Amino acid sequence: GYAVYALVVGIRRRYSDAYYLAAGILIISVAIVHDVLVDNGIVFNPFIMHYGFVGLIFGIALLLGNRFVRSQNRLEALNLNLEKKVEERTQELTEANAELTETRDALWGEMQLAKKIQIGLLPKRPELPGYAVAAYMDTADDVGGDYYDVIRAGDRDWVVVGDVAGHGVPAGLIMMMVQSSIRSVLHANPTLPPARLVAHVNRTVTYNLEQLGESKHMTLTVFAVGDDGRFVHAGLHETMLVYRAAEKKVELVEPSGVWIGLVPDIDDMVSDESLQLQPDDVLMLYTDGI
Repeated sequence: GYAVYALVVGIRRRYSDAYYLAAGILIISVAIVHDVLVDNGIVFNPFIMHYGFVGLIFGIALLLGNRFVRSQNRLEALNLNLEKKVEERTQELTEANAELTETRDALWGEMQLAKKIQIGLLPKRPELPGYAVAAYMDTADDVGGDYYDVIRAGDRDWVVVGDVAGHGVPAGLIMMMVQSSIRSVLHANPTLPPARLVAHVNRTVTYNLEQLGESKHMTLTVFAVGDDGRFVHAGLHETMLVYRAAEKKVELVEPSGVWIGLVPDIDDMVSDESLQLQPDDVLMLYTDGI
């Protein structure tokens, strides 16, 4: 019953397999009826019976052939669809790669510009009256937070050295922020004590870091340079190395104070300290490992 129902549904939906199956059933039915008639002596024509089975076999062959052709067509359609999808995906990847390359080149150009600006802010030929000065900088990344400066403000000379925690563009931007702040404060008040300079710059930097949502700090030491070899300094950076020419020994000078960028008010945490150089002594300042 279910087979007949499926056959009828297939014919109504115009499935080609249903037509071939119906033809085969018709042929075998005719052959069976003919066989019954022959057995009862009503008709005698074995030709029909013989070729009825041949027709049935032919119908089955047509059914199988139709299935094969349909499978072949479906496979070809799948292959064409797959090739189309591969072409589309390849085009998408090509476009994405081109966009990535363009973005990379643009970013690289911006990084190079940031590096150029950072290096450009450092003193080209630092000079201090009465002293020989040499400076060298090589960043770990294209842009970093290493900072040194030699500043003439009014009748006073200043030396600054520091390093922003971390590397990359954020550290470089903070370094430029600190450089700009220090120069602005000193040109407005060149006689400011070093400790007050550090505290003032800290307030500005801490506020800006909060606005930017950055959690960073910076080590920093500033030096007010005297004509008699006396350096008044404040802030907390790396240990200072002083070569004492008379003794031919290196002295380690540990600065005291606090990093900037941690809390807004560090007035009570920094104080002025003094360092005295004698003729031919050498003071070495650095930002990272040597």
